[in-house]
Amino acid sequence: MTGRVIPYDQKEKIFESEVGKHTGFGLFHVREILEIPGISISETGMPGEGTRF
Repeated sequence: MTGRVIPYDQKEKIFESEVGKHTGFGLFHVREILEIPGISISETGMPGEGTRF
């Protein structure tokens, strides 16, 4: 998935609860659900290339 660039200092914060403009729970819940079977998610985008999960 690609989208807007996320600054390096924000990459882990986007997975915290109540972070975001509208709901703040989206990526928090995604990470929590994926951890149940031992799967992880992270943001790996590079500046100038967009956001990638």
